[in-house]
Amino acid sequence: MSGAGYSPQTFGLAADAALTATESWARQVRTQNTRAGKIRRWRQALTQLTRLMIAVDVAQFSGKGDPTLVPDVDFANTVSESMLARAQTAAQLRAAEAASTYTLVALTHTDWADDQIREEVARILAERGSMADPMALFDRLEPAAGDDDGVPVDDGTPRE
Repeated sequence: MSGAGYSPQTFGLAADAALTATESWARQVRTQNTRAGKIRRWRQALTQLTRLMIAVDVAQFSGKGDPTLVPDVDFANTVSESMLARAQTAAQLRAAEAASTYTLVALTHTDWADDQIREEVARILAERGSMADPMALFDRLEPAAGDDDGVPVDDGTPRE
């Protein structure tokens, strides 16, 4: 396996000796680099093969496929964090106000399409009642009397 560019631990095999975290990381990087190279080569071959199979289906079996379309060949992630780990990361980012609701939903639901993410974001914002633009608050602020620095100051009086 090492000769093929993979780390033995990728396949659940024990390493020869105890590894430091840096050594373990280096082996994982080697495996990921090998995988990335193989994906680059296989993606093109699988795309061509799929187009050929569609063309044969159309010519020989009256298939309804379009051989002029280029198929999108995707490869699954090798290592996926658990839903709990992604949710904890999202919670920390939310607490730090370091990510948008869209980013948090996308992080938590890695298998969702963009339209699913947007629908969930809309539901979350509606439940929170925060559909309004948060920057609209600044439109309500007015400069205080004698305040010439141009920074709006809220005097506390309600405005419509």
